[in-house]
Amino acid sequence: MIVQQGKTIQLTVGDFLVETAGMIHYGENQTNKSVILLSASLFNANQPKAILTNPENR
Repeated sequence: MIVQQGKTIQLTVGDFLVETAGMIHYGENQTNKSVILLSASLFNANQPKAILTNPENR
């Protein structure tokens, strides 16, 4: 699934998503179960895959 800016999606077990470069987004686990995220990117090795921010500032 390709994520579109400004849209809300819900993922379930086995789902995947593709984000475009420079996309700013927010994610939240709305269950009481653990979540495991597997991430792959095409960034240069010295670039971070994500820059985490305080959810209160979303």
